[in-house]
Amino acid sequence: MKMTTLAAAMIGLGGAVGAAPARSAVEIYGVLDTAVEHLRSSTGQHASLMKQTGHVPSRVGLRGREDLGNGMQARFELESGLGLDSGSLLQGGRMFGRSAYVGLGSRQWGEVRLGR
Repeated sequence: MKMTTLAAAMIGLGGAVGAAPARSAVEIYGVLDTAVEHLRSSTGQHASLMKQTGHVPSRVGLRGREDLGNGMQARFELESGLGLDSGSLLQGGRMFGRSAYVGLGSRQWGEVRLGR
């Protein structure tokens, strides 16, 4: 008898927890800024090259958040700088040299971030 009551309570509790929708999002974003230049000399020689324009640094990243309930959210961001002309990582060759953090926050209390 006690096992039946305990099982029913656990099923009821599981239904109540499962009914709360958790909102989460992961976003891939970035900026790719490059130029292709084609040069031709008067002797007929020519060359093409790809180079960085210098207007906006090229970067790609992931950012996301998970709703934890009661207005709290877990957040993260991982962002890399890219050298499109050479295929290299910028910021000293670090994989996520522009930004790498995890955080916990709410509208009422603000946000705490750990990382770079």
